Amino acid sequence: MNADEHERFALEVGTLQPRSWRVWDSAARSTRFPSVFIGLHRWPKPVFSAFVLALVLSFGPAVHARCGDRTVEPGETCDDGNVDGGDGCAANCTGETQRNFLIDPERSFAATQLAGRRFEFGLHGLLKITTGELREDGIIPFVIRRQDITLERVAVPGLVCSCVFSREEPSAGPGNIGAGLVLCTEEAARSGPYVPEFVKLSQDHYTNDSDPTCDDGTLESAADPHPGVCRGPINVFAEGRAGSGTAFLLTNLTLRLILDGGTCSTDPTNPAKGPDGVPCTADDPAGTPQDTAQVTDIAQVVAFSGTQEAEVLDVNNAPEVRIGKDAQCGEAPCEVEANGERFDCGAILADPGRNITSGAVSLSFPVLDGRPFGDAVVSVRLVPSARPRCAGDCSADATVTVDELVQAVNVALGSADIIRCPNIDLDGDGMASINELVAAVRSALEGCP
Repeated sequence: MNADEHERFALEVGTLQPRSWRVWDSAARSTRFPSVFIGLHRWPKPVFSAFVLALVLSFGPAVHARCGDRTVEPGETCDDGNVDGGDGCAANCTGETQRNFLIDPERSFAATQLAGRRFEFGLHGLLKITTGELREDGIIPFVIRRQDITLERVAVPGLVCSCVFSREEPSAGPGNIGAGLVLCTEEAARSGPYVPEFVKLSQDHYTNDSDPTCDDGTLESAADPHPGVCRGPINVFAEGRAGSGTAFLLTNLTLRLILDGGTCSTDPTNPAKGPDGVPCTADDPAGTPQDTAQVTDIAQVVAFSGTQEAEVLDVNNAPEVRIGKDAQCGEAPCEVEANGERFDCGAILADPGRNITSGAVSLSFPVLDGRPFGDAVVSVRLVPSARPRCAGDCSADATVTVDELVQAVNVALGSADIIRCPNIDLDGDGMASINELVAAVRSALEGCP
């Protein structure tokens, strides 16, 4: 981002929340950092999403000028009167294609770093990414619809049963839990929406000393754990400009850690598992006083292909206690960083099976007063499986079990959604055919390629 772009960014963001905007002075920007964007942004959490959207959507042709006017212009293949994806017409007025992002459980994770310990577990599941087409600006828009995400519960032996839930993100369009872009050319990365290479988020839990009137933060109420304490604004440090293949995703997720010794068993006596006693189901009492799980709302945050780091200062209102890089969290160093990888746009568009096998997105985010453990840094990394497709391998572990064959048959009969076993759909038509079931049986008998 050059100096002119930086000033435009400051102006646009400042109109949203003027008192919450901080940048280094122009002399420092022009003499010390002439080729990269390095700034400090501050805002209270309630307006976080507006600033994030400004950060990644302020520049470039992310939405084409005439797209959304119900007239199909040159370069468009559709125009349904809006710039929301997931409805058959993408945000850049092109047709949409669903692509499988099968989460690699060995390289993907979600983690909660507390001051004294860390909970980390591998993520396993499927995202169906609904993408638009590549246009002359070198950008592919995409969304994730609410029904197109499945994240399986994971037992952390001896500790917790972990669950990840998705929620709709209003700015992503009706029915979507997230929306984003892939910058597929160097020109798009250079002159399109600004996406940094590195982002650090920092939040101070006690700013009464530096901000006694809590002008920039949020004052805890009598119902909060620390009444009268000022939770500081989120400070964002961004550096560099990412290159081609970079993706970002604005999304909402909720992470729940159920204290059951890591069994994920059915237990109606555990209030965190709801009336049915089954963890990670719709009747879990998330957000209610009866909930004994550690609940973290990852609300309106950006996951992207670069590196993200986060920290919490004055953890749980304790002076000088820090969760952050190079700090100690209990008996081990704090781990507060997550790394992404660039995507191969050519491979994505050329794959007839509509699978995404390259790249990774990550996020790291400070959380204050999470229930019941308090302040934490939450990190998430999502990496697609790069293994060759194996018919019937629902879990993408290179083996096909009897249970997976049953699941595949259920998909064929219509009693289970294809999202439960994406590797039965070899031709990408959203269904399981007889030939695909035969191929799954062969995989079970002879092994995966």
